[in-house]
Amino acid sequence: CITHYQQSVAIVGNIETLGGWNVEKSLKMRTEKDIYPVWRVEFQIPAASAPDLIEYKFVKIHDVSNEIEWEPIMTNRTIDAR
Repeated sequence: CITHYQQSVAIVGNIETLGGWNVEKSLKMRTEKDIYPVWRVEFQIPAASAPDLIEYKFVKIHDVSNEIEWEPIMTNRTIDAR
């Protein structure tokens, strides 16, 4: 994901771990100088609370203004959690 100075990337989705579609509770990703533009994050989803289908999108967040830019795709990304 290409970002600009003072932007970060997060994942927001339909489960609590991903913020329940609330960007303020989204899961922030991180990058490093030697791997940019690759962003990454590790997380676990409790099996007992996972739906069969996890839906999510990536968002860019401006670190100063908190302006949010949703990724420009029509449908949500999905993970089959069964």
